[in-house]
Amino acid sequence: MPRLRPDLGPFGRFIAALLAGIWIAGGLAGAAIGWRNGSWALLLCGAAGVWWGLLWVQVARKGRRLRWPGNSGPRLRRRRGGGREAQN
Repeated sequence: MPRLRPDLGPFGRFIAALLAGIWIAGGLAGAAIGWRNGSWALLLCGAAGVWWGLLWVQVARKGRRLRWPGNSGPRLRRRRGGGREAQN
């Protein structure tokens, strides 16, 4: 099976930025409506939409797809001694 290219071209970056804007705007709108109406479920869904939009911002900025899991936490790499340390 051929390996998929993880790099995005200019059009792919544009689509990722467009998706980021849509998810962030929709998430903020949902969170605002949830806050105003006192609906915690809608507020949490809005926050999740903003988080998903920020992941799309990373895709647009880096120009490549992100691996799952591990997109939202600190990047860890192994040290030569076998331990782990956080990357900045």
